[in-house]
Amino acid sequence: MALIDPSMVLAQEGHRGESVDVRFLNQREEVAIVDGWSDEGIRLKLEGISSSIYFSWSQLEPQCSKRLQRKFLGKGKTSRLGDRVPGYRVIDRKGIDFFPVPHIEIVEGISVPSSDPAVIRLKTGSRVRIFSRKDLVYIRQVSLDRSEVLTESERVGEVVNRVRPGDEKGWDEVGRELMQMGMKDRAIDAFRRAEVLRRPDLPEGKLYRDLIRIRRSLRLDQLKTEILRAQDFFLEQEFPSVLEILKVVGKAVKDYQVRSEIQRTGKEIRIWWRSSREEQIVVEWGRVIDSLIRSKVADRSITLTDAEAYLRTHLMSDTDRLIRLRFGFVKEDPDPVDLWEERSVADVRKHSFGEGSWVRVRPDLGNPQEWWKNADDSFRVAYLKGLSIESVYRVLWTGKKHCSHCGGKGVVFATGAQGSVCPTCRGLKIEKILFYR
Repeated sequence: MALIDPSMVLAQEGHRGESVDVRFLNQREEVAIVDGWSDEGIRLKLEGISSSIYFSWSQLEPQCSKRLQRKFLGKGKTSRLGDRVPGYRVIDRKGIDFFPVPHIEIVEGISVPSSDPAVIRLKTGSRVRIFSRKDLVYIRQVSLDRSEVLTESERVGEVVNRVRPGDEKGWDEVGRELMQMGMKDRAIDAFRRAEVLRRPDLPEGKLYRDLIRIRRSLRLDQLKTEILRAQDFFLEQEFPSVLEILKVVGKAVKDYQVRSEIQRTGKEIRIWWRSSREEQIVVEWGRVIDSLIRSKVADRSITLTDAEAYLRTHLMSDTDRLIRLRFGFVKEDPDPVDLWEERSVADVRKHSFGEGSWVRVRPDLGNPQEWWKNADDSFRVAYLKGLSIESVYRVLWTGKKHCSHCGGKGVVFATGAQGSVCPTCRGLKIEKILFYR
């Protein structure tokens, strides 16, 4: 049987009027007719609705959004060598149909082990498809884009299992890798988890450390594993699952003190979970701001000018969007921006611009763009964090402290040599400090 070259079929793009499978953020699936598309979104005709509806790409489930963008915009076709995996391209006899128009279904996936040598099992996305080898009219080994054969959750899982994050630095590393893989929302969630661990003074940070202390006090490995699961659920904000695990572990523990600690922690988690929704939104708002800042720092292609422009124009709107998604806001709910701006905060916090102080105070002392390009991530984060505080927090007082590198002298001395200008403060002698709420 003569067949069309599979590469020619694969090169075809989507067209207007085509029927596609769509999955939304709430995991609802529908078959829709494509009525148009742009770089910002896609217009779909849904069953039972007379007119087509426009959806931004961010309103679709990430994997679905990426698939449709690739199909209709031709984006995402290239990938780094590390994103390739060996797999198979097959055509099954049942996937060939010439009426009313010629159609050949080409399936690509990675091989899944099978006990039956007469069949081949291919994983593609969230599905595993089984083919009889005798019914295949075409089979070839190929190199596949990981995003085509692994779900986004599976790719995230691979990164997490390799990094094994146990603290804020580990989750920061996960976030940076996910940014490099193009999974921005997943990266921001990783950075958000790092912020929970970075702030033990806030309720969630304290409660998470209580879970760690409980795990370390247990003797049985099985119970320790359960508390590890509870820690993961806690970072995912799946509090009912955390409470259920603590209840089961508490019953299995014989030590009275440990059991009491488990009960106390469970009670505090329940109180936090049921506490004022507005209070939780305010805490999460600040955490999302910090996570978005870290996502910008992780992208080394962004210039200082672009990063500063992002803080001015998009930081608050992106934070608002993520808060609405996380808390399931509907039209009748109060505007989360208003909740943030009207927040009641008692404690005063302190932040230093650190090495980036001179950029803010005396940019003429060097080349800010060049400094940004070569600075460590921690210094870049400190600088952007300071800018965000000045624009979205309540700054009570701006002060200064001696430069941590030169001790406020403005120069550093080498043994037996003349002093040279401090490379950290550029001779400014101080670091800029913000006190804010």
